[in-house]
Amino acid sequence: MSSPKAKTPHRARRLARERALQFLYGIAFTEDAWEPALDAFWDSFPARDAVRAYAESLVEGIHTHVDAIDEAITGAIEHWTPGRVGQVEWAILRVAVYEMRYPADVPAGVAINEAIELAKKYGADDAPRFINGVLDRIKKAGLLISPETDVEAGI
Repeated sequence: MSSPKAKTPHRARRLARERALQFLYGIAFTEDAWEPALDAFWDSFPARDAVRAYAESLVEGIHTHVDAIDEAITGAIEHWTPGRVGQVEWAILRVAVYEMRYPADVPAGVAINEAIELAKKYGADDAPRFINGVLDRIKKAGLLISPETDVEAGI
């Protein structure tokens, strides 16, 4: 796996989020292991090194912390069960919550805005509002604990 550069340009990160979303959406319908599937994904969707590195860091981070991420999402969904949330919207939420919670260089507001843009492009008509509401509840509920706190809490 590539490691992301310290400073990945904004445009590259935006495309990387999009690629991570596409990969997460596709892998949700298979029982394939994510690492070999990611290699096959890049064969079909080549990208510049910076895009690939950041997308891979997102996918790997989400895979590593998926239980804590899903728990935060599930806790913030009002009047919905996780099964009612579309796969596209769930993948967008995973990317955003990961970015809000783990990398120190992504402000929560940036992660939320980027998720809303992904929802406008790929989600259902009501997805941007839904995504914004869920992520805002996560942010306000203080569910954006640091990785060190995750380890201490046994997450």
